[in-house]
Amino acid sequence: MENAAGLQVYEEPSDEGDALRYPCPLCSTSIDLENEAGLACVVCPSCDLSFLLDIAEFLKEPEEEPSEGPVDEAEEPPEIDKSDPEVVVARWLAGEPIEPRAWSDRQKLMMWCRSHPIKAGMVGVMATLLVVATVTSSMAFAGVSIALTRSKSQSQHQQRTYQKLQHDLEQLLEVAQRKQEEASSRFRQASRDVRVEYATRLAKRSQDLSVRSTQHSALLAAEALTIALDEGGPIIPIAHQSLRDALGDHDGWQLDGHSARVSAIAVSPNGRWLASGSFDSTARLWDMTSSDPAGSAIVLDAHSSCVSGVAFSPDNRWLM
Repeated sequence: MENAAGLQVYEEPSDEGDALRYPCPLCSTSIDLENEAGLACVVCPSCDLSFLLDIAEFLKEPEEEPSEGPVDEAEEPPEIDKSDPEVVVARWLAGEPIEPRAWSDRQKLMMWCRSHPIKAGMVGVMATLLVVATVTSSMAFAGVSIALTRSKSQSQHQQRTYQKLQHDLEQLLEVAQRKQEEASSRFRQASRDVRVEYATRLAKRSQDLSVRSTQHSALLAAEALTIALDEGGPIIPIAHQSLRDALGDHDGWQLDGHSARVSAIAVSPNGRWLASGSFDSTARLWDMTSSDPAGSAIVLDAHSSCVSGVAFSPDNRWLM
């Protein structure tokens, strides 16, 4: 039923009598009222709003207001913003019903969380896990990106280091090759100098023997020239002159027998034997102490090709 203020009153039968209910002006929750007349302090069990309510005035029957004549349908009353705080307070003070205010999404969410704590907790845990997973994934992705960047930088640094080492190694090889060539050149020069020195000594020895033994002098001079001219060495003037002097005093011997050009000659250390090698694939051994060395020559014809060199052993026993 409706009271004098135009509010809806809910009545339910009970053992002690009819129970009255009054809607909360703030949240519209039904509040149980006592059947005592007078001014009472009412507290809403839902929103804890406390307010004074005249129960006697609340229980009055609504009076029909007399009609003041025909209402002009063209004139419409101005619309009142029922959500305006001043209008709400004025209606509440006047004991008029107050429409519940519209709740925001945040308030609805808070009320839902209070009504469903378990579900709200599960949603919160899932949201927390989702945030943690997102942050962890972002951190992992950032770590992988940093690791890839560092790996790329290290790879580039190693490549540059390898190229530098390769360049340094090539330079070292070039320097080593140049040093080796210089050492080989110095060795050849030193060997040539030794041969020239040895040939010079033979030439001087040939000059010393030119008076006592013309044959030995000529052989030593020829050996000196052979040693000096080997491997493109220079002609030693003293050896050349010694050979000319030794051959100029007498006609010498004509050692015939080779059918091709003589390629090598050698004299034994004791001066007795003269060996010659030729392109006719033979070697001949001449006894220089014989009265006719050409007639007593020993022919060695077991060679299969040109005899390019001959030499005696230091003990005069072997011809190589």
